[in-house]
Amino acid sequence: MKSVSVVLCVRNGTDVLPNVVRSVFEAASTVAQSNVELLIVDNGSTDATVATAEALKRNAPIPVRILREPVKGVCRAKNRGIQSATGDIIAFTDDDCVLAPSYFADLIRYYEGEVAPVIRGGRVELGDPTDLPFTIKVDDQPAVFGGVIHPGGFVHGCNLTIPRDVFDEIGGFDERFGPGAPLKAGEETELIYRAHKAGIPIHYVPDMAVYHFHGRKEQLDIKKLNDTYQIGNGALHAKHGFTDGLLLRHFYWNTKKYLGEWLGGPKFNSSLELSHRDLLVQQLIGMARFISHRKVNIPPIDLNSRKDV
Repeated sequence: MKSVSVVLCVRNGTDVLPNVVRSVFEAASTVAQSNVELLIVDNGSTDATVATAEALKRNAPIPVRILREPVKGVCRAKNRGIQSATGDIIAFTDDDCVLAPSYFADLIRYYEGEVAPVIRGGRVELGDPTDLPFTIKVDDQPAVFGGVIHPGGFVHGCNLTIPRDVFDEIGGFDERFGPGAPLKAGEETELIYRAHKAGIPIHYVPDMAVYHFHGRKEQLDIKKLNDTYQIGNGALHAKHGFTDGLLLRHFYWNTKKYLGEWLGGPKFNSSLELSHRDLLVQQLIGMARFISHRKVNIPPIDLNSRKDV
């Protein structure tokens, strides 16, 4: 049976950490528990996050390790977790999520017996129905990324599973991307697009679910979040798109839709008051930020040299 390492990065998450950790324990109880480990990576918390993690570790039904990455940046924390993981499959979720009880049973069913690596992302439901319907993915049909649609949102970083061999082939997360870094977001999109270009399949599966308690109930909160997403998308375009037909086409279409909106056409999302103009402006900001940070390299992941501190 495939073994699984769950990498959970957290910064000042004292209040939310117990919910996600206990959901990992519950989901692990449906499979051979020796095949699931949990790595909690503290990313420079200033509250009681580490003490909370230590309390949850005591009498845990699965192996739990607490790692520290003091330099702010979720990709630094994720790479730290990858470096210490022992599982065949590395699963990523966020501290404001809860895993479905069948999560690991679904995951192992998909990966068992596979030889070639496949990246998979699963269903993301709203955890709180009073939150606005954003940062979720509830498609009922499985899908394979074919390099036609934009990679953003094809799978979500809060429900992402990656065979460890993938990191050996393409390296870790680009630490310029994601929360806490200059490019703010888009870390999973950049990684899966890099994997796609390396010939690694990307699958969306409609089960293997997590519930996302993102807490955003006002349109202004959604606009602020979407602005950060578009900065990440702009950086993705600057990194890959200047010589990439797919991303160049999407930037062209975004520009064309903005011009149509300016002439009275529809917004990007009328119900959430998101405009094509906002998308384009933030993407241009993301491009500029990437260019100013372009000399930073993706760190290689040495899977033979674990870091457990």
